[in-house]
Amino acid sequence: MKKIVVYSAIALLLIVGYNSLASNSTATQSQSQYQTTSASSQPAATPNYSTQNAPANVFSKSLSYGSSGTDVANVQQFLADEGLYYGKDTGIFDYSTENAIVAFEQQQGIQPANGIFGPTEEASANSILANHPDWVTTLSNSNEYQNVNGSTVQSPAYSSNGVPAGASAVCADGTYSFSMHRSGTCSHHGGVAEWL
Repeated sequence: MKKIVVYSAIALLLIVGYNSLASNSTATQSQSQYQTTSASSQPAATPNYSTQNAPANVFSKSLSYGSSGTDVANVQQFLADEGLYYGKDTGIFDYSTENAIVAFEQQQGIQPANGIFGPTEEASANSILANHPDWVTTLSNSNEYQNVNGSTVQSPAYSSNGVPAGASAVCADGTYSFSMHRSGTCSHHGGVAEWL
């Protein structure tokens, strides 16, 4: 199961901290960025990104038909986990996504059931996620870029808890790519290791 994405300042600091260490040591360049090195002969430590401490408000952005990006992929994955969405978590808010949100609104008694993922839907979804921390993953960064279609796309990032929603490939360095096009995917991350 893919996981809903949240961003962690701690994860970002750990990755940035590693990058500082790696730039001073060529011996660690082939290691995953999840690992840190120490001056002693101790084995490398892996940061523990606990989903139990996931933010209470995963959803905080209103979305509607035509929206795109990681926020939409997270909503799609959430709706799939709820058994209301059967498509791929593409990150594109289409009619299937809208219909699944209407079903969610009806399930939760939200009126009007208009297919817009607004503050009321966000609050209801966040309440459900508070009871399912295993549905949430933390990414190592919250960087985004605009692709050739003008869609906002999450930059490649490490994941704390499985395959994140919207991921399209695993890069050779262990990051997940969210590219909507195969051209250039993982180009600065060692190339594509596996398409998802």
